Amino acid sequence: MESSRESSDDMNRTNSNSNTTCSKTKSISFDVFENCLAKLINFYCYDDCKSYIVVQPNASELDVKYIDNQISYQDFVVQFLIPNLPCKFASHFTESWRSRKEWVNSEMKPNFSFLKEHFGMATVPVADCSQKVYNSQHKQEMYLKSYINYLETVKENDWDFTSKPCLYLKDWHFVRDFPGYSAYTTPIFFTSDWLNEYWKKRTDECDDYQFVYLGPKGSWYTMEMLSINLDSLFSFECDVFGSYSWSANVCGKKKWLLFPPGDEENLVDWKGEMAYDISSPLLKDKNCYPKASKLQRIGIEIIQEAGEVVFVPSGWFHQVWNLEDTISINHNWMNGFNLHLIWKNLFQALNSVEKEISDCKDMEGWSDHCQVVLKAHHGMNFKEFVEMLDCVGQRAAADVENFSQIKEAPSLHHYPWHSVLDLVLVVQGLKLVLKHPKISSDLFRTTSELLLQLQSTIQKVEHESSSKLLKKLI
Repeated sequence: MESSRESSDDMNRTNSNSNTTCSKTKSISFDVFENCLAKLINFYCYDDCKSYIVVQPNASELDVKYIDNQISYQDFVVQFLIPNLPCKFASHFTESWRSRKEWVNSEMKPNFSFLKEHFGMATVPVADCSQKVYNSQHKQEMYLKSYINYLETVKENDWDFTSKPCLYLKDWHFVRDFPGYSAYTTPIFFTSDWLNEYWKKRTDECDDYQFVYLGPKGSWYTMEMLSINLDSLFSFECDVFGSYSWSANVCGKKKWLLFPPGDEENLVDWKGEMAYDISSPLLKDKNCYPKASKLQRIGIEIIQEAGEVVFVPSGWFHQVWNLEDTISINHNWMNGFNLHLIWKNLFQALNSVEKEISDCKDMEGWSDHCQVVLKAHHGMNFKEFVEMLDCVGQRAAADVENFSQIKEAPSLHHYPWHSVLDLVLVVQGLKLVLKHPKISSDLFRTTSELLLQLQSTIQKVEHESSSKLLKKLI
């Protein structure tokens, strides 16, 4: 977590350039902010996740906000994280990044020579935009230098893909491959990232959800989703685990089409499969897509220029095209503000797993086997969800115990304050897990012990603190 001084420096930047296609944000009062947090905690106290009420935005009326001036962390929380709405940040939020200086040439295009010299021997995942495999794009691995040689040839041929495939480097774990190279600094609005915090602490597996993308003009990727498909009985989800994501263009230009939660129901064909390409003329064929005509508009369009950052909320389907040769940095992330959505996606995925292998229900250890399948196809099971909460909760508890008194702060992102909020939200997340009827006895015991430990820390902090906001949250 960054310090409050760093936060202030980041937030007080201004940019005289405005974007006429997006409206600007307005500041909220601290009273509004603390009331929103209190309501969030109450929201987690519902007995049944199915009773959660998430307001679905009207796509025909939604205006994506453009943030080009001063915005506080609490403004971002109240205006975008809690209501789960997209926005776009101006390029000055990324202008100090090393990647924007070294990965870009004097013509503001990808610096192929630099990338080959410094990272050329890295093995990178590459998708073929012209080859569909199981409603996705075929992937292969290449050396980065080989992929850049391909890009240089494509550029010389004026991006003509008639004789060559349209290849797109996606999901490159650059931070994992080059941990000593600081290509960028995560914007402060996205630094409360429980998902990558958890994966950085794990020692049994080496993974993260921090990626670099590099694609030529004309490349694209399909309706972004985690496709859990066993005989087409599993549901589709936007981004891994239904997480948030943010995407920053190091250079280049993209076109986005975003679809609010619920719109995906109208983007399913007569066989029950999600649309592969939203620009396909088949979408207008009622025999192929019988519900598509119900959409008030085909997506919410965002044009993303070099340096700009797009925030994609939980559960928003999206398809993206590169309008120029483009390098982007992308994170999937989650925290207490979308934890209820992550949990809901997880237990719904378990329901689908149990349905798919219900013919084996009489086998010994069937429930444990369902968790194994859940991990394989969803990317996370109940045990790992609790481990993530344990990781964040222990860090937050250690943080707040180092402060004899938690004081009122003008911003939630004042370091000890964020730890307090994390601790409270982790406790609520553990309560959600304990309410699920199908968790194993071992996991129930582990979760219960962790909950008691963290509740004890909260009680101690509550007793020693003079903070009105903390008492309101607890």
